[in-house]
This record gives sequence, C-alpha cells and structure tokens, in this order.
Amino acid sequence: AISNTGNWLIGGDLEVIAPIKYSDGLDRFRLTPVELRKKFTKKVVDAVFPFQLRNPIHNGHALLMTDPYRRRLKMGYKNPIFLLHPLGGYTKADDVPLDWQMRQHEKVVSLFLHFINLWFMTVLEDGVLDPETTVVSIFPSPMHYVGPTEVQWHAKARINARANFYIVGRDPAGMSHPVEKRDLYDADHRKKVLSMAPGLKRLNILPFKV
Repeated sequence: AISNTGNWLIGGDLEVIAPIKYSDGLDRFRLTPVELRKKFTKKVVDAVFPFQLRNPIHNGHALLMTDPYRRRLKMGYKNPIFLLHPLGGYTKADDVPLDWQMRQHEKVVSLFLHFINLWFMTVLEDGVLDPETTVVSIFPSPMHYVGPTEVQWHAKARINARANFYIVGRDPAGMSHPVEKRDLYDADHRKKVLSMAPGLKRLNILPFKV
C-alpha cells in the first residue's frame, strides 16, 4: 500500500513556514537547494562543482576554482557550472564578515569581462570567474570546526543542490590544540576522509594537487 501512495508520506502536526529573510542585502544570494537545481536545469548543466569558502578569495582559491572547470571540459562535459558556495553561518571571530565576502565574490564574477584589478585581489589575474559559468550562493551552515564529521557534512549537503563533483582544498574544518596550538588535523585529512566516507558514491571528489 505504501508503494502506491506517491513520492511523499507526511504525518503529524505540520506547519509550513516561509523562507527566512534576513533583510541584510544578501537574501538574493541565499538560494535553497531547490532554487539551485532549477537554475542548473535552466542552464542545461551537465556538471556542478561547488567550492566552499569562509573568507575572501585569494590566489590559491583562484586555481582551485578555475582548474576544475578546464578539466571537466577535457573530460567531455559540455556545460559544467562552478558553484561558489561560501558559508553563511557564524565563523571564527577573526574571519572576514559575510557581507564583505559577498561584495568581493560578486566583484570577482561581475568584473570578469572588464579586465579590472580588484582592490581585494591584487594577487589574482584579471578576470577570474566567468558569470556565464558561475553561480554564487550562500551555504547557510555555520562553521563548527569538528574535523571529519563536518568535512562529510559539507560534502554531502551539496548533493542536494545537484552537485556531482566537490572541490577539496586544504583542511577547512579543523581546530587548533587548546594547549600546544598545533593543528589537530593535518592539511590533507579532509581529502583522506572523503576518499573513504560512506554515502558519497554520487559525488566525485576533486582533491587539489599542486
């Protein structure tokens, strides 16, 4: 009987709420997974590869973001899309505030065709991201700095937005030892965890290699 009821089974007391509006000038970047999937469908996308940030883009990020696009084309994909997906929840006190991050991210994309050096990006080549092949959206999760657990959450959550690739740079989810001040996880622990994590068969991990 259950198999004949359709795609959804809902029970209990339900309350439908509207999407949260922060009215901080950034709501247009807060796209839900459904909205992202619709956008990718409209663009007739055949590959989606997100990259997570919690600070402004620098030279190393630029390589992480642009090289996978070229590699997808070489693999035979016709219309790959890069999803610039910065964290939108709380981060460390010394991280750059989200509104300043988004100003920079938007400039990186919007000035691609103008060949203008950005005041925040003197280390980057002129024109980093093509607006035709880039989608900028805020990932609403906070940063918990819980190592392997959070690494898997960051990767698996992007599957909901139709990602089939995931860019992995250095360890972004660890924390320092409270006494010795050394990193609890080495710089490669993230890609090692994701290479053996369950539930990621639909997601191709793209570890960064120099």
